[in-house]
Amino acid sequence: MEIDFEDFIAKYPPMTVENANLTRELILGMFSQAEEVIDISANMIAYMFGKGYKNTLCTIIPSVNSLKLGFFNGVDLIDPEAMLRGSGKVHRYIEIRDFYAQQSYIRFLLNEAFKMWMQRG
Repeated sequence: MEIDFEDFIAKYPPMTVENANLTRELILGMFSQAEEVIDISANMIAYMFGKGYKNTLCTIIPSVNSLKLGFFNGVDLIDPEAMLRGSGKVHRYIEIRDFYAQQSYIRFLLNEAFKMWMQRG
């Protein structure tokens, strides 16, 4: 079943929806070539530069309390403000509670994730 971004995110509280919309706009504004892939079973939206997990730039993972912006190989991302969370071997995320307060750091992390993707080539 195909679902669009608005329908996917609509079931969440207004703050999560707002942060998701703003984060999406930032991602697509910075990386217009990224493909947006909604994965209903994983409850996330991936932004990719091709097929396969290694071509994933980031993921938006909504929840009732916040929005997570996840990064493939996030464990290797430069994170000077130590905002990335997660205990997995590879994936890390930043929790977005106030997009405007976190916007510049989100942009920084996205740029770092893109550099890493370019190196994976």
